[in-house]
Amino acid sequence: MSAYHYPIHIRAQAIESVTSGVSFVDVARFIGCSRETVSKWYADYRGYLGKEGIPVTMQSKINTESGDKQE
Repeated sequence: MSAYHYPIHIRAQAIESVTSGVSFVDVARFIGCSRETVSKWYADYRGYLGKEGIPVTMQSKINTESGDKQE
């Protein structure tokens, strides 16, 4: 049994829409799901990459927030 409630073609359409500039909210309204669901699909598609295409991990967030100070 699939862990996804929506078929792959719906998720692909959502990702394509977000990639072309449609907001998560508008895509979610059109599909009939939550904004969080569309956001998760997009994050899964991007592979949890940050804005610059760099993988975001908990450690990298901690280092960034602390200013990467080494004492």
